[in-house]
Amino acid sequence: MELPIDILVIPDAHWRQSDRLDRAYALGRFIMSRRPQAIVWIGDWWDMPSLAAHKAPSPLGTGDQPTKREGLRVVADIESGCQALDAVLSDLNRYNARQRRTGHHERQYKPRMVFLAGNHEERLERIPKLHPALQGFIDDQAIADAVARRGIEWHPYLRPVKIAGITFAHCFESPGNRKPIQIGSWPAKLPFSAVWGHTHQFHHRTASLPFRQSISALCAGTFRSAPPPDAPHEWSGVVMLHDAHDGEYDLEQISTDRLLREFDGRAAA
Repeated sequence: MELPIDILVIPDAHWRQSDRLDRAYALGRFIMSRRPQAIVWIGDWWDMPSLAAHKAPSPLGTGDQPTKREGLRVVADIESGCQALDAVLSDLNRYNARQRRTGHHERQYKPRMVFLAGNHEERLERIPKLHPALQGFIDDQAIADAVARRGIEWHPYLRPVKIAGITFAHCFESPGNRKPIQIGSWPAKLPFSAVWGHTHQFHHRTASLPFRQSISALCAGTFRSAPPPDAPHEWSGVVMLHDAHDGEYDLEQISTDRLLREFDGRAAA
């Protein structure tokens, strides 16, 4: 039997060029204060508005009219998410570098770090598929490579990962219509402990299976700086799954406001 572990779940952040890094630095300090054994980015850390797939078609067939997309750049979108990721990991990297420098390699903090690609990261990989002529011109693996270079496991969109008996994914699609499964369909369609993001709402439910097995469903909310006016239902923060084992855990919510209040979100000098 595996020992229980603590798992930090980071839901959809949708990082854009205009976003401040305060919450990223605050999250990094929270991580170092709690030191979970596993950290899971649930996807849509990058927003990639330059490749938005809504409204009228763009020249790439992936989003708004060009006039509404003026100033948006793919490279800048990728860089904004990378900067935020570096801000989260800055305290951890400094700590480990100090331990190596002083010969205390065994004291390094090395959690398992897992990144589950969301549909917004998948926007980049979709471009060469929609436009084969751009194959090799656009680096559709730029985000995946950026994640891997930072020592984080990369898992493609809709590829779930199981940790401590809990199945994590950005979302789970219904086989019939390929629409994301909602919390109301659990546990009928997902008869196991599952954690996902995508909807930006926070929901948590539990159920019992035969032989006294308990399972849980968690839709983890979002990690945006503030819900937009048209989405007051969103909850922003991160989630700790304490003593996770065999699909069970103790749940703790940490709001973004609490992170910023308790862990100074400014960059270290």
